[in-house]
Amino acid sequence: MMGEITQLSFERARDHCLIAFSQLSLLAKKFPDDKFEQVFNQKNLSRLLESMLVYETEKNILKEERIPDLRIAEYLVQYGLDILTKEYKNLSWYTPNLAAVTLNHLMQTRAICKDIAKVAEANQLEKKAKETMSRFLFKWKHIMNDDKVMLKNYILGLFDKKELRKMSVPTNLEIVHIEQEEATVRGFLADIEEFNQTAEEDQPNIFEGEFYIELNIAQSTAFFGVYIRTEERKKKLRIEFRNEDYYFYDKEEKSKKI
Repeated sequence: MMGEITQLSFERARDHCLIAFSQLSLLAKKFPDDKFEQVFNQKNLSRLLESMLVYETEKNILKEERIPDLRIAEYLVQYGLDILTKEYKNLSWYTPNLAAVTLNHLMQTRAICKDIAKVAEANQLEKKAKETMSRFLFKWKHIMNDDKVMLKNYILGLFDKKELRKMSVPTNLEIVHIEQEEATVRGFLADIEEFNQTAEEDQPNIFEGEFYIELNIAQSTAFFGVYIRTEERKKKLRIEFRNEDYYFYDKEEKSKKI
């Protein structure tokens, strides 16, 4: 067990761990079945997973429970269910009607686990944001799907509703198009109902509404900008990188007005 971990010793240990994971991934592909089972078995994997839930302080005196990363748990459930579902399909080919009911339950279980992980992570992010007087906005990878609503609400929050009405802009804006180019995300805003009505007539956009999110070179901060008609708003956002994704925050006391 390590004593007090300095930044330098952590960086060395981290690099060794990353190399070890890379080597294990390679060996898992190369080992024949009989040798594979001697290393990649339930005993060894469960020991790793169970250790991830415990934090041992110096000299093994105190053990504390870690907050579990439910995204890892969600991935393991989905990975396991995908394998078990495929195996079940092979075993129940002669009872397709009965199998359909069971497969539906398996898919529901998969979806429920995903929702649990998503809600739990959102609660953790909200708690952490409050501690730093910030407001969690969205994750880089999820801008185009899961976090789209949060992004839309943030954009609307940058403009006062009275201000939007003065610009003759509906307050029920929707993000109807998003594209990503390396370290920049750009999107188009519209009132979705009117947009659908005029789309068939090939008329120009109802109003000009665009936004962008651009990472700096160091990827430590981001600049957010939105244009609605002739009005423009710009903000500097804080970024955290973890779980292989960028998490965007704004200072809570400045989040409503720029």
